[in-house]
Amino acid sequence: MLGTNNSVMTKPCLVAYFTVATFALLTCANLLDKRATCIVPSGQSVSVDHVPAIKAAIQSCGNDGVIVIPAGYTYQIRCPLDFAGCINCEVQIEGTLKLSSDTAYWDGVRAAITVTNINSATIHSKTGSGVIDGNGVPF
Repeated sequence: MLGTNNSVMTKPCLVAYFTVATFALLTCANLLDKRATCIVPSGQSVSVDHVPAIKAAIQSCGNDGVIVIPAGYTYQIRCPLDFAGCINCEVQIEGTLKLSSDTAYWDGVRAAITVTNINSATIHSKTGSGVIDGNGVPF
């Protein structure tokens, strides 16, 4: 009889546990879906500096949002890029960030891309297709 009572009591507790866990997971998933997302537009030209567009996306979505560098595009980095302003943000680099080949400009610059003053940021490629191309510029 003791075993039967334990079995009866255990099943509702497990159901309640899974119900609460499922609710918690659904709630967390709903919160993640509501994150602001900024897709950085590409000027599609090697003469365009995409740093201002990337910085604008960080300013708009950098606070707990997602910044996407989409696949299939090359974004020219013609001046230093700093990811400052990311607070719990996610940066998905799926396209290519490519430094300009102007070695005279980069001479004396300590870093082309910096990640200073960031609080809990994730910078990655979900697909594995993202590239940061230094274009042979020595640092």
